[in-house]
Amino acid sequence: MTVTVPTSDNLLLKAEDFFSAVGPELMADSGDHRLFSSSGLRFSLCALDENGVDRRPVIRPDGLRNGCRPVPAVSGAADAIDVNEGSIWLGGSLVTIPAVTDMAVPRPSAGNVMQVAIIADGAGSLSVLAGIQGASFADARGAAGGLPFVPVDKVETGLLKLSSSVSAPIKEDEISFAPEFSHSPGFDILPYTASALFRHPLPLIHAGSTPKKVYATFSDPLTAPLDVVSFSPPVAQADYNPATGRLDEKAMKPGKMTLVVSGVQADLVNRINGSIRLIEFMRDSAGTRKELYYALVETSADYRPESVMTAEASLTPVQKPRTETV
Repeated sequence: MTVTVPTSDNLLLKAEDFFSAVGPELMADSGDHRLFSSSGLRFSLCALDENGVDRRPVIRPDGLRNGCRPVPAVSGAADAIDVNEGSIWLGGSLVTIPAVTDMAVPRPSAGNVMQVAIIADGAGSLSVLAGIQGASFADARGAAGGLPFVPVDKVETGLLKLSSSVSAPIKEDEISFAPEFSHSPGFDILPYTASALFRHPLPLIHAGSTPKKVYATFSDPLTAPLDVVSFSPPVAQADYNPATGRLDEKAMKPGKMTLVVSGVQADLVNRINGSIRLIEFMRDSAGTRKELYYALVETSADYRPESVMTAEASLTPVQKPRTETV
């Protein structure tokens, strides 16, 4: 049996060099309302490239940014509220919301209760949206006594719970913030798959029982081959814990590489030095296994008369390595 093994001629090493800028782009909901994906293959994590550009992804769920606090009308007008100025994120962009005074609020008919949502749109306008009246307050959106569903492409900024049909000034205890004012949705960025994973499913508060929209602005990294002399990839480390009988993960051991630095390769090495870059490694370029690393690249050149100029580079990983089949 003949076995073909990788040699130095087969090794292929690439580093993130240029990029394709995308966004703001609407992300696709996977269906669980937690995982949202972009059109990109990966996210760049480079905070500062050679041109001073921050390539890191920015994930913007539609929603309240600050302010827009509803309060009883200062004028004392019946069935009215004031709303402080503020701002929202909508479509991946920041929208300023001017203050409003004496905004009219509907009341339920006698014997019923009603919840009302205060909503903002992309033009910076505020309006009120009444829910369905009911005999008692309900938690379910769209139900009698519950909050209304928020139209798509609008943001909920405040809530009212009205239990009286009698015309009168709105009281402080009838007003509350939109829930996300104090509980903005947290998420983790997944750079290898150009996606974002929210820690909890986004509430289905919009028309059609759908979650808010999520937008991403990002840089899709493009890689260029490195002229490599040697390469040692980052290595996962672990300690055996006799108390649990398990291996406890430690920080990744940095990798290192020796590169030829002449001509365009010298320019490439200078561009990636001191920044976080995506590294692609194939032990055998004719094979199907690709190893990926996001790592801080730090290089130092070694210039020797009448000899090949090389640079030593350390690779401090910032994400766990990933292996893919090509």
